[in-house]
Amino acid sequence: MRFDIQPPANEQPGAGLSIYYTYGSYHRWEYDPALGRYLRFQEVENDYGQELVYEPLLDISDEQQVSADNVVVLFTPHETYYRSSSTWIVDIPLKKEGDGFAFREG
Repeated sequence: MRFDIQPPANEQPGAGLSIYYTYGSYHRWEYDPALGRYLRFQEVENDYGQELVYEPLLDISDEQQVSADNVVVLFTPHETYYRSSSTWIVDIPLKKEGDGFAFREG
């Protein structure tokens, strides 16, 4: 992998992104130009076909909103599922080639 300080010439604006995984697991990242970082927002309640509701995701150790300089979204298969009495556990191995998006500098 190679990182260039200059963004690619064919870049598209990346001021934010939303990821909808399931009705109870969705989130978004919004770029804050003043901070130069992406801020993380997390679902507040299950969607069930209603309006999506978000709150800032806070780090429990310092109560600051979770943020990142860069956000990378990888597309990878879900190969194995395990189920316990209370939850599903999904195995998402990162060992093959695949597509993704990199978000940087808004």
